[in-house]
Amino acid sequence: MITASLAGAVLLIFLVVAVVTLVSRDTRQDIDLADLTHSGTEVVALEGMREDTGKLCADKSGCVQAYSADHAEIFKFSSREDAHEFAESAPGAYQSNWIVISFTDDSLNGSERREVQHYVDSLATSD
Repeated sequence: MITASLAGAVLLIFLVVAVVTLVSRDTRQDIDLADLTHSGTEVVALEGMREDTGKLCADKSGCVQAYSADHAEIFKFSSREDAHEFAESAPGAYQSNWIVISFTDDSLNGSERREVQHYVDSLATSD
């Protein structure tokens, strides 16, 4: 009797944890930067995107994926904390949760920078 009650309690706890995890998980952490190269969007900052994870992530804690573009580098990190730490160390970088955009030159105007920031901020946010 006690064993059955204990098993039931453990199962209930497991189900509660599973439901809370599923409900609270942010789908934005599953964004694959490769999808940006095939998005069909006309965002200037994403022009010329190519995978460069090995080189760009080499010395960055938590970096799991990186792409370079003509005027920016886009990084994905394993945690928001790692993304924040990198964004703080890169002048002019923009953090959107797990993703950081680092502008590599001054050729993009403010509107073009805001455009890519808005685009990344809006990824995987619809239901």
